[in-house]
Amino acid sequence: MAPAIDTDPAEKAESLKKKSPIAVVGTGLVGAGWAIVFARVGHAVHLFDSVPGAAERAIEMIQDRVVGLAEHQLVDSPESILENLSVAHSLESAVEDVVYVQESVFEQVEAKTKVMVSRLLRTLIRRSETASATAGPSWALLKRLT
Repeated sequence: MAPAIDTDPAEKAESLKKKSPIAVVGTGLVGAGWAIVFARVGHAVHLFDSVPGAAERAIEMIQDRVVGLAEHQLVDSPESILENLSVAHSLESAVEDVVYVQESVFEQVEAKTKVMVSRLLRTLIRRSETASATAGPSWALLKRLT
């Protein structure tokens, strides 16, 4: 068995800061949950929602959730999670220079199709990883539409 590798906490913190940015498109309950997951491990997360004010409200909701997680000792530092979150005021700025897009728009075929067939996301899908939080239309079908 290989020996455990000791990592200096400062080194680990610095490596987490260097993780590539991620976009979360759709900031309801599911999108906010994904934002917590990505921000917790050190990714800068750009939140975008087409509903005005939704991304800002998501950050408030995330703040409440991570404080609760910390109270139950499920996260060490709510502050470090919150520091990794930012609101993008356009889809274009949300996905600029990201390596991954988590699509979490309203669970409705028309809403998901509108996002997936947009010219911007068609281009993005070809150059970065993209995933959909969907229980409805298959991701393969949505990708074929692009």
